[in-house]
Amino acid sequence: RQRQMCIRDRVINDNGCFEISSFLISAVFVDLGKITEMYACDSSDLDSNDGFGIFSIGFKRVEIREEVDLEASTILEYYPTLIDALTKQNEIDDRFFNSPSTTIWVRAQEENFACSGIAPINLIVNSAPKIDIEEEYLICKNQPIELFGDKTNDRFEWVDSNGFILSTQREFSFFKPGSYQHIAYKTENGIECSNTFDFVITKTEPVSYTHLRAH
Repeated sequence: RQRQMCIRDRVINDNGCFEISSFLISAVFVDLGKITEMYACDSSDLDSNDGFGIFSIGFKRVEIREEVDLEASTILEYYPTLIDALTKQNEIDDRFFNSPSTTIWVRAQEENFACSGIAPINLIVNSAPKIDIEEEYLICKNQPIELFGDKTNDRFEWVDSNGFILSTQREFSFFKPGSYQHIAYKTENGIECSNTFDFVITKTEPVSYTHLRAH
């Protein structure tokens, strides 16, 4: 894209006579417009509660070229701040970027280095689905343990130690001791994210009585 600016100048000699002229300055730049946000799950870095996500910024280059209709030869570089993008310092050259929610900057540079453009990209980490259960439960007097998935989630799985899915309902009752997992799923910003929680159920032995005979 090209922009032009008209500049007027005035020249005066020692006798007070003057003359006015004008000229055009043209600036050619790469117009990146508004680049769509990127989303990642909190669990994408294998830690569901650290607020970080893995962003595939390497593949984003293909999407940017399609969005903005750039030539395949246009060089796209990522930087953590606008100043870094302007000065071409601290380039983010990884294909996968581990980060909390933030804004990075993309710099588009034509192959002949004649034109360039800079625009922000918002990186947004979806929070992990909420799980509010305990790490250990105790079955007493053969009473089952009833557990509930959080109602803000969209899907639920209750899994045994062999990886077998016992139920996909929000509520499930456990009758046997063992090691289990609860996996919660929630769709946000167009992607489904999950959170996994391990817990254990134990069972008390029935109380036994010993009758003593009187002598």
